Amino acid sequence: MFNSKLNYRNLRLIAATFVSMFLGISASWASITYNVDEAFGQDGGSVIGTLTTDGKMGPLQPSDFIAGHLTLQGTNASYVLTKS
Repeated sequence: MFNSKLNYRNLRLIAATFVSMFLGISASWASITYNVDEAFGQDGGSVIGTLTTDGKMGPLQPSDFIAGHLTLQGTNASYVLTKS
């Protein structure tokens, strides 16, 4: 029928979630890897690779990036950026 203990626990979890949202406490989960594949310029420039963050949600700071590998290519030039 009705399990008040289970409902009370769910209510506490929901309340804690809303409190953390309103207080601006950021959640951090497993790392997130973003694939990057963007073209730019009229001469066929591009940036291709991956960026990995610590899983923080919301606006990211430079310290939130934990790894990355980007290859920038342009006319007669290329450059690789790596952070591990």
